[in-house]
Amino acid sequence: MKTSVVSFFDSANLGDLLIADSLARFASEFGPAGRISYSGRPFRLINPDQFGGGDQVEPAPPGFRERLVATRAGALAWRVKYTRGTEHAAIRDLLADSDVLVLGGGNMIFDLDHWTHSSDRFSYFSRTAARAGTPTFGISLGIGPFASIRQHKEACRALDRCRWLTFRDRASLDLYEEYGRHAGRLSVDPVLMMPRSLERQMERRGKIAFNLVEPRIIGSTTDEQRNMLLRRYVRDVEEWVASGHTVELFSTDRADLACLHEVAAAVRSGRCGVRMIDGLASLLAMYSEADVVVACRMHALIVAFTQGVPIVGLSWQQKVSSFFDLVGRPRQCLGLRQHAPGRLPRLVSEAMTQPDAFCIDDAVRERLRRLDAVNRQVMREVIEETTLSGPA
Repeated sequence: MKTSVVSFFDSANLGDLLIADSLARFASEFGPAGRISYSGRPFRLINPDQFGGGDQVEPAPPGFRERLVATRAGALAWRVKYTRGTEHAAIRDLLADSDVLVLGGGNMIFDLDHWTHSSDRFSYFSRTAARAGTPTFGISLGIGPFASIRQHKEACRALDRCRWLTFRDRASLDLYEEYGRHAGRLSVDPVLMMPRSLERQMERRGKIAFNLVEPRIIGSTTDEQRNMLLRRYVRDVEEWVASGHTVELFSTDRADLACLHEVAAAVRSGRCGVRMIDGLASLLAMYSEADVVVACRMHALIVAFTQGVPIVGLSWQQKVSSFFDLVGRPRQCLGLRQHAPGRLPRLVSEAMTQPDAFCIDDAVRERLRRLDAVNRQVMREVIEETTLSGPA
């Protein structure tokens, strides 16, 4: 069976690259798999080990062009222009030559502001595949949150074009079931199936790996709110440093780098510094030295969890808390803005003294294997259906 995989192959986010790589490997188990990036340039495919985390990306408010394209008239004009270009022709031809489009991984459809239409990109790929006679498997999808009911309904209509649907967490599946027409199934984020390759030192080193998110990307964040969150980051780091711990600030998304350096400068301690991450290998090297990983970015948490590292999450979007719900560890996750002073350092101290309670265990691994089997069952259904209907 020939597959086209559309996921985040061209991204400034290491988690997105790991998702895309995992899905491509999954699809290739069933036959040849072509790759197209959902974001960025469609045929630029970045290796997760050559992520280039040192190139800073400054979050910026949307300009006139972005807001224009987000309007219905602007989106229509963009589609007319794009579908006449060579990129679209190459995408169309690849999808037409495939038995199935595997479209997914990551938070593909979400809208933090009322003026955006994130479902349009998803619809572009599913519509192009449908016009080529190629069915779509929407796989391990994350959706939401949405700023309006209209955006929520648009997302569900886009997903309804998929022949098969699986979701990576219960919250996303619940959002789809509110307005969706098909039966979705609960599966798992593909990165959670990463094999354990990390050899960790058993002795405690007093080192905390702290992954921050840039407040500006959370949505409708004012300068005052950003400064308040930076002060919260600084306060927690200062408390750890005062207790004798070493704190390494790190990013798995280039948009967060400026925030890291601001926090390190404000702390002004030799026990707090920025650790540059340029790919999966450097991320694992840092994790091998850490007693606990405290993270805002979901895949910073997921990779640590798969490698047996104790984790504590700071949820800034539903996907982070949904991950902890999925693995049955909701108490290991605090709200980024809501947690009371002193609560995070206490939870981290508990993770350092009782690490086994904050790590993956055999019961969780078995649950994840069962959820991963859902995607494999769908692929068997795809093979059966495409075999009966003949080549695309």
